[in-house]
Amino acid sequence: MILKKIFASLITFILIILFFSRVPVVISERLVEALWPIGHIVSFAFWAWLLLSFNAYIKSRGSKQQLFLLLLLTLIIGGGIELLQPFFSRSAQLGDLYSDLFGAFFAYLFFGNFNKNNNNFLIASRFLYIILLLYLMFPAMQTVKDEFETRIDFPIIAKFDSSSELTRWKADLPLSIVNSSELPVTRKSDTNLMKITFAAEKDSRAVLRFFAGNWQGYKQIKFSFFNPNQELLKVRLIITDQNYDKSTSENHTSNQNDRFGKWLLIDPGWNEYFVDLTDIENAPTERDMDLSNIAGVDFYMYKLKEPIILYVDNIELISPLD
Repeated sequence: MILKKIFASLITFILIILFFSRVPVVISERLVEALWPIGHIVSFAFWAWLLLSFNAYIKSRGSKQQLFLLLLLTLIIGGGIELLQPFFSRSAQLGDLYSDLFGAFFAYLFFGNFNKNNNNFLIASRFLYIILLLYLMFPAMQTVKDEFETRIDFPIIAKFDSSSELTRWKADLPLSIVNSSELPVTRKSDTNLMKITFAAEKDSRAVLRFFAGNWQGYKQIKFSFFNPNQELLKVRLIITDQNYDKSTSENHTSNQNDRFGKWLLIDPGWNEYFVDLTDIENAPTERDMDLSNIAGVDFYMYKLKEPIILYVDNIELISPLD
């Protein structure tokens, strides 16, 4: 019993630390965001189980009283955590409190005091709960799968074999995947492309934020596009590293001399562009770009009078250094 209490206290301490500290940069921000609700569910399911198993008062109560006490304590503790998180560089989110309640309800369904006469109802409730839990976990599992694929696909930086790959990108208007056979001018290889719609605004973007960022050991990066328009498109390519991202987030400024920028003139039809990584490395005026920590690949269009569509094919590193 003493060992169980020590183990439970240790797990509780670790979970509390995670609620109020930054997760070490060993996994991507996107993966942390996807797994965060699951972390809340697991934490409060664990703590609710502790109360149901080891707290004499709650353990002896009937199922309805147990449910009331668990939900009340969850609201108090979960709400307290959300109120305190802004003081630890985190933001309070109502959705986290829903996850806390969902986790506590798990412990109640599987470890609460239930009348044996309600066995069929309990089995059905547990089954529905598991289905809902799997549904809630599905986006996170897709993200985990896609994070794994970014490493398997390297040195391909971006390709579009599945819709989950669109979660690597951020854009002003929705992104989608289309097959090259749907385009007015096809090519020999059957491939998927990402459809970007640039908005009719002062500036509009589609930016790649989650990818394998260690580009050391390669000579060039290759971009492939399909321009369905009748006129040439002028697209600004911007590439940044982790150092640039930190400076902009702290100062709320955009230092054009601390990043790589290049205008891409994209003709109607299929286009390929090659950029030397030495040019990217030497782009900042006061330092070298850190090719081992590339953080962003951005496409911008400016002052559009109407929405413009552009298709992006694979983005990949080529010509490994000997």
